[in-house]
Amino acid sequence: MNGRFCEAIKVLKNCTYHGIQSFMKETTLLNFFGKKYFHPSE
Repeated sequence: MNGRFCEAIKVLKNCTYHGIQSFMKETTLLNFFGKKYFHPSE
């Protein structure tokens, strides 16, 4: 493997990791507020 390829993979992994983290945070908030405001009977 050449260095550039390794760097690209590192960057990709980093971006994906942060993307997934923020996505999880958003979906958790959406689920929380969704349950709280749109399904009060549950």
